[in-house]
Amino acid sequence: MKKISKFIKNNYKFLIGVIVGLLLSGTGVYAANTIYSKNVTYDNSNSGLSATNVQDALDETYNKCMPTAVEKIINLYEDGSSINTVNIGGSTSNPQVKLNATQGIMLDNNGDYRYYGANPNNYVTFNDETWRIIGAFNNVDDGTGKKETRLKIIRDESIGSYSWDSSASTVNSGYGVNDWSKSDLMTELNTLYYNSTSGTCYNGKNNASTTCNFTSTGLDSTARSMIDDAVYHLGGSSNASGLYADDYYNAERGTTVYSCSTDDGACPRATTWTGKIGIMYPSDYAYAVDLSLCTKTGSNYNNSTCKSNDWLLYSQWTIMPASSSAYSAFAVSSNGYVYSYIVDSTRAARPVLYLKSDVTIVGGEGTSSNPYTLGTT
Repeated sequence: MKKISKFIKNNYKFLIGVIVGLLLSGTGVYAANTIYSKNVTYDNSNSGLSATNVQDALDETYNKCMPTAVEKIINLYEDGSSINTVNIGGSTSNPQVKLNATQGIMLDNNGDYRYYGANPNNYVTFNDETWRIIGAFNNVDDGTGKKETRLKIIRDESIGSYSWDSSASTVNSGYGVNDWSKSDLMTELNTLYYNSTSGTCYNGKNNASTTCNFTSTGLDSTARSMIDDAVYHLGGSSNASGLYADDYYNAERGTTVYSCSTDDGACPRATTWTGKIGIMYPSDYAYAVDLSLCTKTGSNYNNSTCKSNDWLLYSQWTIMPASSSAYSAFAVSSNGYVYSYIVDSTRAARPVLYLKSDVTIVGGEGTSSNPYTLGTT
């Protein structure tokens, strides 16, 4: 049954054409390219069927049969190319990932499908601009307990350099607070950026601020309709240098956070947050490297082989707090390594979000010159 289902998903255009052709056999009205395209030229002179009705029915069937974006990525991974199993460092017992080098997609040791390597074909047009697909992730909770496999994407360019958080001089000496659920950057992304408006953004110690304008770069209504809430994990770590990809992943989903001795407005720290726009995890960056070439800890991703084979290399904030500090979080440096930084410092902010599970890939090849295009069923 699984093989039959996969055949249908991979050959839906062909099957639609055959079925419609059989239903209207004898009329001699369908060109051969009907089998491969939903565009139909129909002559109803010898039939009582309406050309408009046939077209509408075919369009509806075509859209319903089209694989979702998640299915597209999984199908690419399962395209028949050779799969290379690689052992990676980490806290779990001998963690392994499976690499499809032809597609640049891995099945990681947690059951998620991720793009990896120097420059995989994971480009996608979203919000009328270029984004990139991080991968297809299972058991993404929308905050209500409903869990689905959903596509996670990241903006190709940052929307600017901002503080992760800042605070008044009376709170943590003005350095900010490392609780994403209450952070300035979270608020800016989920209000100003999400709604394509302008306002105040923070960019330094003691609540230093600047005017930020997202009226032309924020999400439009079509983009907003394709995304939904997701639970983001906010577990931290006190280890700024010795973590492998799998270690980051486990720490993010843990409950180790800074333990407050003095209330700084976020005590206790949250370990999850539900919302629409986040930023990437350190594990996203660590898994995006070609692990057949680089199996180092995050602090050693400045190694020339590692940073030249990781498509997510970009000086940018991550969502993970440092549990040993009240005001530090992890970021990727311009040199490629992962380290903790005081959250009032400014670094690139690259929005990350999860698409709804029914979003489809309707065109494109995933290349930089011909990105995937998205639709909905």
